[in-house]
Amino acid sequence: MENKLLEYLENHQPATPSNWREKAEWRRENRDWIRHSQEIALAMLNKMDELKMSQTALAKQLGCSQQYVSKLLKGGENLSLETISKIEKALSITIIQPLCGGQTDSAIMGAAEPTEEYNPTCDSE
Repeated sequence: MENKLLEYLENHQPATPSNWREKAEWRRENRDWIRHSQEIALAMLNKMDELKMSQTALAKQLGCSQQYVSKLLKGGENLSLETISKIEKALSITIIQPLCGGQTDSAIMGAAEPTEEYNPTCDSE
C-alpha cells in the first residue's frame, strides 16, 4: 500500500518544484510597502466607485494601459512618486500628506494627526 502511494505521488509530482516558500519570504520582506500599496488601491477603488469611473477611463487619464490600472488596483505594485502624483490628480484624492505646510486631509487613507512622537517641523517656518 505504501509503495503504491509513493509511486502514485512520484508519477504525479509537478515538473517544476514549487516556489511557495520564496514567494512567502518575499511577501514577508516587503510587507510594509505592500500594505501601503493595498491601502492606495482601496482608496482608488472607493473614489472610482464614487465617480463611477472605469479602469479604462482612469487608464486614459493616467496615460497607461487598462492592464496596468488593473495591476495597481490589485494592491501589489511598488508605486513611484510620479505614479502616485498622477493618481492623485486623476482621482482628486490625496495619497501622500505633506510633511510641512499646505492643506492636509487626515481622513484620506486613514491618516492620523501628528502626535508628540511624530510632529514634523519646517525650517522655513
